Amino acid sequence: MVWPGITWEPIFDNYASASIGDVAIFQKNPDIIWAGTDDGNIRLTRDGGRTWGNVRPNIGGVPAGLWVSRVEASHFDEGTCHATFDGHRSDNFLPWVFKTTDFGKTWRSIASNLPDGQVAYVIREDPVNRNLLFLGTEFGLFISTNGGGQWEGFMNNLPTVAVHDILIHPLYKDVVIGTHGRGIWICEDISAPQQMRVPVMSSPAFLFDARPATQWFSISQGGSRGQFLFQGQNPPAGALIHCFLGAGTQEGTLEISDPSGELTLRRQLKGKPGVNRLVWGFQFDPLELTESEKKLLEDYLKASSGEERGRLSDELERSLKNRGKRYAGINRGERELNRIPAQPGVFKMTLRAAGRSWVKPLTVRKDPILK
Repeated sequence: MVWPGITWEPIFDNYASASIGDVAIFQKNPDIIWAGTDDGNIRLTRDGGRTWGNVRPNIGGVPAGLWVSRVEASHFDEGTCHATFDGHRSDNFLPWVFKTTDFGKTWRSIASNLPDGQVAYVIREDPVNRNLLFLGTEFGLFISTNGGGQWEGFMNNLPTVAVHDILIHPLYKDVVIGTHGRGIWICEDISAPQQMRVPVMSSPAFLFDARPATQWFSISQGGSRGQFLFQGQNPPAGALIHCFLGAGTQEGTLEISDPSGELTLRRQLKGKPGVNRLVWGFQFDPLELTESEKKLLEDYLKASSGEERGRLSDELERSLKNRGKRYAGINRGERELNRIPAQPGVFKMTLRAAGRSWVKPLTVRKDPILK
């Protein structure tokens, strides 16, 4: 292939020689570029690379020569950038994490409560919530919902491992991390922390907006590949629903219903304070039966012959359909009607806790592969 109209141009005309470890471009104005180097400097250009300045002398307290492990241009403000320094090659194992809001004229440390030994390798600012930060260190992943004022470990189901890169998927709201020696890990759906604001955290409870869920079409190749099969885990099969329980709230009720209100799933929430996740498998609870229908169900469970069970099942189905109810068969092991599968559509989520209610829509779509 020939590219006659595409040429390269230098953008480092007055740039001192060093190995560049990371480059970050402010997406709303690509003339603003930050570069971090292995000699401990942070260079900034505001004219697309024609001239560069070194803003590293404005960062106090960091020993000279520590590698700049990451620069992260803000998604929101052109003068804002986050930077991390990696000192483990110099026997310096402190977490060096900084932020500027004035094009590097001044910097402040946002390492706050990070423990010593957590050498900082990568920082990412969430593209939706400017106060939501993710930090990868020598021993794992940290999250901050207040712009680095306080950090918490974000390690549920994640082994102790060095996190060297972080990607926040702009469409699916997943966090993808690259580790040293433990492969690639994905945290499904961070829409809840993206919505964490002070009003939410001071509320007794909260129901977050849910991302659209997909009823994926299951395809299995079959066969056995033994230990040579290289694959990860699939995400949870269902809609991911997130609820916040405040410090004084440990119980609540979550309901999912169809537009008519006839089909409902009700679950008691008994979790620790904070964000709790429930996976809805696109099924509603069995319908409430009339007394005569309960008698038919009991007779069905006691019947010894297949012919008798078939007659009772048909009779129960006719009774339900005469009342305009859906029938999905009988689960003999559970001694109740089968749960009713949900079709694609828009459903209602209701969280009841601490004497209040929160209502949000939930969209379920079919697999796009199915026309």
